[in-house]
Amino acid sequence: MNNEYSQIVLEGSDLIGKSTISKYLGKVFGNVRDRDMNITDNVLIGSELRPSHINKICDYIQERPNELFVFLTVPLDHAENVLGTRLAARKAAGKSDEFDEHTVAYNKSYKEIVTELKFRCIKNVLEVNVDEFRNPYAVVGHIGKTVLYHIIDKIEFNLE
Repeated sequence: MNNEYSQIVLEGSDLIGKSTISKYLGKVFGNVRDRDMNITDNVLIGSELRPSHINKICDYIQERPNELFVFLTVPLDHAENVLGTRLAARKAAGKSDEFDEHTVAYNKSYKEIVTELKFRCIKNVLEVNVDEFRNPYAVVGHIGKTVLYHIIDKIEFNLE
C-alpha cells in the first residue's frame, strides 16, 4: 500500500457507510478491511462502553502502528437524524438487522473511543465525520489525502 501502512481498517457503527467506503477505498489502496473484530467485539459488548473496553481497544491499536484505523462517525447531535434516516431506508427495503437498531448508541461508543485515542496521541488513527461529505467518493478522497500527509510527515531528508 505504502511505506507506512500495510492496511486500512474501517470502524464505525452500522449504517455509517463502511462497506461502501471500503469497496471504493480498496480500489485505491488495496488492503482495506471493514472492521477489526478485536475492536468491534469490545464495542458490541453492551449498550454501555466500559473504560476497560476502551483501554483494551486503545492498547490494541497502539500495538499496530502499521495499520491505519479510520473511525467513521457522525456528530452526536446529528446521529439520531442521519443514522435514523438510513435505518428507516434499510427497514423499508427489508434489510435491517438487530445491530442496526442500536446504531446511534454504537456511534456514541465509537466517538468515546476516538476521544480517548486522540487524548493518548495515538498516531495511526483517523476520525472521519461522514456527515460532512456528500458521497463515498469524497470520503475516500479525504482518507487518501490524510494517508499521503502521514507519509509526507514521515519522510526524513538527509541534507548532508
